[in-house]
Amino acid sequence: MCFNGIAQVDLVFSNNTWYIIEINPRLSGMSELYAASSNKSLYKMILELALAKQNESSELECVCNFKLPLISEDKMNELHILPFIKYVNQINNVSAKQLRERGYCEIIFGGTSSFKELQEQLDLIAQKFPEIIEPVFLQNAKELFTKI
Repeated sequence: MCFNGIAQVDLVFSNNTWYIIEINPRLSGMSELYAASSNKSLYKMILELALAKQNESSELECVCNFKLPLISEDKMNELHILPFIKYVNQINNVSAKQLRERGYCEIIFGGTSSFKELQEQLDLIAQKFPEIIEPVFLQNAKELFTKI
């Protein structure tokens, strides 16, 4: 398709086949994740794209993105201290009509060369912050890591 730049691509996996549902040329939540997997900030990645300096041969790192309910500023600061936390951001929109849009905290962590190390980092987050990670998310993530 000869894309050059950032696009949000919505995919569905069905019967062992990936299907493209839509393509939107805009930043999305995954833009920050991709930048982190390239060990860059989103701003640096955008600048490199604009200047056509993106190194396509660079190897991506393993990173993980997850969302959880809003947390305190103190908890956000504690998360930022962990060396493998790439990004912590909160959206707080009390005027949103849908409950799921009223607010959440997004965390990106990783920067490893293996999914095993990524799982160890997730386990450490769960150990240090058991009150913010839902047990079902942790279990599903562990099952996914074993399949990779």
